[in-house]
Amino acid sequence: MFFVSNGESNADDNYKHLTQLYPKAIRIDGIDGRRKMFHRCVDLVAGAPQFFVVTGKTYVTDVNVFNYPVETVSDAHIVFHAKNMSNRLEYGHMGIVCYNSNLVLNTPTNFGLDFTQYSKTVTVPHTVSEARFATTPFEAWRTAFREVVKLSTSYSTEAHLWLQRWTAFAEGENAEWVLTGAREGIEYAEQHKDDKTELRKTVDWNWLQERFEEFHG
Repeated sequence: MFFVSNGESNADDNYKHLTQLYPKAIRIDGIDGRRKMFHRCVDLVAGAPQFFVVTGKTYVTDVNVFNYPVETVSDAHIVFHAKNMSNRLEYGHMGIVCYNSNLVLNTPTNFGLDFTQYSKTVTVPHTVSEARFATTPFEAWRTAFREVVKLSTSYSTEAHLWLQRWTAFAEGENAEWVLTGAREGIEYAEQHKDDKTELRKTVDWNWLQERFEEFHG
């Protein structure tokens, strides 16, 4: 089981909490790019078919998730629900995931807007963590902007409902930046809905930092 972080302001606190619940957690820090990070996990598991990933902005609330019988799902990533601490949504976004090593290795460089969703996924509708992402104005804006762009490219009923929530309600720390990121994400997705190259830029954290500074610096 890996805890992966890359500059999240609350990563140290979340990792400390995790190790109190699950001392065997291994931290991987500072690898830019989701694909490179997941490949590093595969290297470290040394042939294991599956591995859990907890991200830096995740606060684990149910350690029993790591006892889930993942061997019963051999052909997909397994996604668990997380509670969004800004808008109270509970779905797979920012959730703990059990990754399939073979699917990770077979995911191409140009995986689209979401590394995990590029492959087959199985969702377990059980909330096992909290997504505490709005710890700074930029991190709040970035997470909302990226997720709303992804949701805007989906035609599912659930995605439409989640999208409405992202743009209509946020509470707590940096709530205004969550709403700003969500609303700007919708505008960007609409502007570039037919341009995959422009949409793909939202995967790049450096590009997101530059955009935030350009419009809000």
